[in-house]
Amino acid sequence: MSQIQTEDGYFDDIRPFEDSEVPGVVRSLLSNPEAGAFLSQLLKKTGEVDDLGKISSIKDVKKSAMAPILRDLLSKSAFSYTSSGKSGLDQTGRTKYTFISNHRDIILDSALLNLVLMEAGLPLPEIAIGDNLLLRPWIRDVVRLAGAFIVKRSVGVREMIEESRRLSLYMRRNIAEGRASQWIAQREGRAKDGNDRTQQSVLKMLAMSAPEGETPVRALRALNLVPVAFSYEYDPCDYLKALELLQKARGTYKKEEKISDLLSMQTGLTGYKGRIHVAIGEPLCNLLEGKETELSALSKNDQYRAVAEMIDEVVFARYRFYPCNYIAYDLLHGSVSGDGLYSKRERLKFELYLEDRLDMLREFKEAKGERDFLYTKLLEMYANPLKNHLEHK
Repeated sequence: MSQIQTEDGYFDDIRPFEDSEVPGVVRSLLSNPEAGAFLSQLLKKTGEVDDLGKISSIKDVKKSAMAPILRDLLSKSAFSYTSSGKSGLDQTGRTKYTFISNHRDIILDSALLNLVLMEAGLPLPEIAIGDNLLLRPWIRDVVRLAGAFIVKRSVGVREMIEESRRLSLYMRRNIAEGRASQWIAQREGRAKDGNDRTQQSVLKMLAMSAPEGETPVRALRALNLVPVAFSYEYDPCDYLKALELLQKARGTYKKEEKISDLLSMQTGLTGYKGRIHVAIGEPLCNLLEGKETELSALSKNDQYRAVAEMIDEVVFARYRFYPCNYIAYDLLHGSVSGDGLYSKRERLKFELYLEDRLDMLREFKEAKGERDFLYTKLLEMYANPLKNHLEHK
């Protein structure tokens, strides 16, 4: 394995805590009135951990604390969760991967991937999380205890390039030195309309740390990218996303991050999601087999575009569809493409669900007189994954 040369401490404020640091951080959190009360109450509900002071490693945090909390939440807010594609990964755990997925829920996407890999007995990935979501200093400590590394977004333009390079170096080191697998979303922020597309800017950040002269395709291949598709039958945040799309269309959107992000996190975790499926795709290095030389001859931008499209195609192909996706597609396009794939009762149920979401939106001043726009946006959220899948096929 190659070594990434950096100064000592270069990653200290963005990396997860090391096992040797865990006991001290736990003691510090428990001595914080706000953090201690929150953690003790949360863990007590699961009945799994009776003494936080016994936690001594990141693995302890994930398996003994975070996993029971997530299972408890899912038991109350989801009908089921299933997964596929795990057999395509190195079952010995020696190979480390960069999982890159569509992004629907702020917290749940990465948490579900951890749970799926944990239950399969595979190494757990570190998680990329934006510092805009760390609303309290102690929350930063909690997520680093849970194996997250920090993506700095709350910095000036001049600092952004250096921070992006540092993040890129950190992620490349994880893979090159076999330290850990990792997860990152295919885009900054969630796809509000269900149209999941990989942002080339994310790929360019990942490639910033490549050796000088290396092509984008080769730089990205070295990161062992693995596309992942998350499918939720229902999106608890769908009405909030529709409202945001309305505000942006009007030009009145002013993001109050601490309020909107917190509401979305709470709603995404506790709101009803129905059936959930996590599909792990084929590693990018397999998809590039026999194509790398041809793609490397393209311009750099075209290389990034080609890799982004390859990731998207894997995601589109591995969606799990539910009656609401076919119903939304037919309602949006006036078609019967889902004929035979859902019943009249299921269609009525989904139409009533949409009316309920529109009722919730009436509480917001901006939504007044915008029913048709909001209804269309809600339909698009559920129809676009199917639309992309059909076009891909």
